[in-house]
Amino acid sequence: MMIPTLKNTVHKSHIAASGRLGRTGLGAIRWAACLAAAMGVGRVAGDAVATAATPSAKPDIVYILADDMGYGDVSILNAGDRIQTPNIDSIGRGGMIFTNAHAACALCTPSRYGLLTGRDPWRSAMKAGEAWGVAPPLIEKGRMTIASLLKDNGYHTGFVGKWNLGLGWQYKASEPPLVHGKPDFYHSLTPVPYRYSFGYSMLNVSRVDYAKPILDGPMSNGFDFDFYFAGSADMYPFVYIKDDMPVGPVNRIYTMPKAMMGAHNGLTGPAGAYYNPVNVLPDFTKQACDFIVRHAHDPHPFFLYYAMPSPHTPIAVAPAYQGKSRLSFAYLDYCIETDAMVGKVLATLKQQGLDNKTMVVFTSDNGFAPYVDPTHFLERHGDYPSYIFRGFKSDIWEGGQRVPFLIDWPGITKPGSTNNSPISLADFMATIAAYLHYKLPPDAGEDSFNIMPAFKGGHVSFPVITASINGSLAIIDGRWKLEMCPGSGGWTLPNSAAEEAHLPPIQLYDMNTWLGITEQFNVAKQYPQIVHKLEVLLADDIRNGRSTPGPIQHNDNPQMWPAITWTQSLSAPATRSK
Repeated sequence: MMIPTLKNTVHKSHIAASGRLGRTGLGAIRWAACLAAAMGVGRVAGDAVATAATPSAKPDIVYILADDMGYGDVSILNAGDRIQTPNIDSIGRGGMIFTNAHAACALCTPSRYGLLTGRDPWRSAMKAGEAWGVAPPLIEKGRMTIASLLKDNGYHTGFVGKWNLGLGWQYKASEPPLVHGKPDFYHSLTPVPYRYSFGYSMLNVSRVDYAKPILDGPMSNGFDFDFYFAGSADMYPFVYIKDDMPVGPVNRIYTMPKAMMGAHNGLTGPAGAYYNPVNVLPDFTKQACDFIVRHAHDPHPFFLYYAMPSPHTPIAVAPAYQGKSRLSFAYLDYCIETDAMVGKVLATLKQQGLDNKTMVVFTSDNGFAPYVDPTHFLERHGDYPSYIFRGFKSDIWEGGQRVPFLIDWPGITKPGSTNNSPISLADFMATIAAYLHYKLPPDAGEDSFNIMPAFKGGHVSFPVITASINGSLAIIDGRWKLEMCPGSGGWTLPNSAAEEAHLPPIQLYDMNTWLGITEQFNVAKQYPQIVHKLEVLLADDIRNGRSTPGPIQHNDNPQMWPAITWTQSLSAPATRSK
């Protein structure tokens, strides 16, 4: 399978009426091992069976979210990985590995929205795409987040890293009124409301007054401390923000080096005098470690959400890690550096005597970004960032939104264990609330399920809903995955190209089979009753404004939602009681 370029090249293997997809270059033995691991057969985390420690009533929590790190980039999950990630692996060896975890979307902004709010991101004002550097806040005022929930329960809360959820910027008084442009969708592939788009950032980045504090940011959403970038480290403004105040002086124009951007062009925009992309990952890691040290011996527990900027572009590898990968490819070096920074966080916990009483989670916001490798170097040399899965970042397919998820929670997770329960990153809110005996209000965590039984070694089976970059939806229920689009809903096989190839309008895969888990064979025609059942289930969850039990909630801006026109053919009312 070839990695697509930004021109959305459609390969012949993608345009087969059956939906079959070929892959070569791996031996049968390795494929068998890959399938066993992906389907939860056997142990991939080693043979450790140590006795679990006694949990504290309110554990300290460190939640690490990598940026665009593929499932196959974590060596404990991928026996054929061409790099090693020993520090990330240690979280799985000390706790539990989930082999069937999903982001709420195959893109950065919506994935983070789902994680922090426990609400599917397509219920927000932004139905597709992502928020650029000076976009306005996406999280609705007054909405509960994981941070505000934990703060209400006595936690010190800190955020470090990539925000990417829009901010309440203040503008220069001398600037003319903001021109919003047309309020509808503006691009066929990533139809996002204009105010969150790249064009909005282009128009307004020079209007921002960087000497004024952010009016709506992490500290408005439950965090006591923050140190972050507005978006990705390759999005202007190239400015650190601390405690919701831009760090100045912002006195120069910076152009991101093309060599760090893969198939993307480097952007040019305002920057802090200090900005150097090579320093961003080490600077954020230092801030994360410093937060742990400051709160290590407080009487109150702490929650650190470290949203790493890597290995997303810019591929800004520090000199100490350059050339470390066997394939001598900068992206792999950056993954090695990412793992080393995780190691610094873990070492800080150990130095402070917190390693045996802190919950540590490592995951990623979505899959590998194909524009990092436009010449397909990695796959040609036997390295598969998407592991055995089809697709990449942006796609509804598993390679876009099935993510690594490792959790070490002393006293809860069994060391060296694995779990194949289908879970969503959005489930974290309800799980923490249940552990703290905190009842979520009706308008919070609408799509968050309590998966504590899975953390304790059991199996959970809640429907998981996920989305692609253009807002196409999929639902995973038990062994079945239904995708409401003819293509990938993203860059690998845009829906328009799939329609031109006369592919079926929907896809159904049996995830208990090899052809299903690799999404090579569409069985929608063979199982029309399953298709109908899942369509009704998904439509029900859309109409009710939630997928969990509870009173009906509203979805924001439903008039701007072309991806769900298929629901019009399904009768209401909902078929499930709430």
